[in-house]
Amino acid sequence: MTFPYYQVCFPTELTSTYATRALDMARREVSERAAILMRLGYAQSDVAARIKSYVAWEHSVAAGKPAVAAEVDALVAAAFSHKPH
Repeated sequence: MTFPYYQVCFPTELTSTYATRALDMARREVSERAAILMRLGYAQSDVAARIKSYVAWEHSVAAGKPAVAAEVDALVAAAFSHKPH
């Protein structure tokens, strides 16, 4: 006997919207982490390495790399470009 509530069916528009929002959230999180670590006095290379290892750890049980992993260097550089002098 099968139960209909065991069959997960998400509408396509919801799935695509969720993926876009999740990527935006991940980008924002990386940018915020980079800004905080920059204000704490960490070097840009150390911040990039630290955030890359965090992203890898956070998604270690998922299959494949998250999309934001390829953007970490650019997001960290953007955060450091706004560094107050």
